Amino acid sequence: MNAREIEILIQKYWDCETSRDEEILLQNFFLQEDIPEELKQYQGLFTYKKEQSELSLDESFDEKILSLIAEEPQQTGYRKKTLFSQITRIAAVALICLTIGSVATYFLTQDDEVVYTDTYDTPQEAYSVIQTAVFAVSNNLREGKYGTVEAMSKLNDFNEYFAPVKKGNRK
Repeated sequence: MNAREIEILIQKYWDCETSRDEEILLQNFFLQEDIPEELKQYQGLFTYKKEQSELSLDESFDEKILSLIAEEPQQTGYRKKTLFSQITRIAAVALICLTIGSVATYFLTQDDEVVYTDTYDTPQEAYSVIQTAVFAVSNNLREGKYGTVEAMSKLNDFNEYFAPVKKGNRK
């Protein structure tokens, strides 16, 4: 393979479009000793893949793992962890109970009776104050309505002015 074909394959490789056979061709090419200088920058990638595929476990690996499994755990560290976790659980339950008790006490001791007092001496006074408030709200709503209608008409004028103009209908 020439350098140009390898460059095309490398571009396909970076675009994730190479087949498995093309990747093997690239790997075999970069395992050679005479590689063009402009392609040497890619050599480390493909030789690394080859080296990693050849790695395997040594024969003593199984023995090491089985000996680690056979060892009994040290009781002192395990017991300390268990005691600490039990104390933590007890403290968490006590905290939850105290919180629930505090909330229940707060809601049960609140005064449910609400006392309403009159602020006006006669019903006519109260009626006149309410009537004044209702008229004020009504006037404000009416002014808002007129302001909204005026704003909408200005918006319609704006939309008509800037509406798309069809060919031949320019103003």
